[in-house]
Amino acid sequence: MPATLQNIVDRIGGDYLVRTDIDAPIIRAVQAAIRHYERKRWPWNEVTLTLTASNGAATLSLPSDFLALDLLEVQFQSSTYELHRESLSIIKQMNAAPGGNNLPTSFTQRGYTFELAPIPDSAYLL
Repeated sequence: MPATLQNIVDRIGGDYLVRTDIDAPIIRAVQAAIRHYERKRWPWNEVTLTLTASNGAATLSLPSDFLALDLLEVQFQSSTYELHRESLSIIKQMNAAPGGNNLPTSFTQRGYTFELAPIPDSAYLL
């Protein structure tokens, strides 16, 4: 049975505290615990994600549940290369050069998007 908030409240209030009149404080405590631990790294909430950089698109959207990045790599032919994290100003300078489209070598993160540099000249798996 999947754990729902009501299941948790019933279990804590009924099984452990043997009280049915304190649902609101239990709910607040459970929600506070969720807020405290939801951004913490746990083995069960870490994933490897594959994204596709599109030809001519400097930005790449991230999933809304994205929390942290350990490593960003680009696949080219049969090899994998690590992309280097740079400041936004460096990425903008790299992308301002005329005819600068090529295999991405650098990136920066802005909110839930990655900005790549140089701008991809083809579709690449990241």
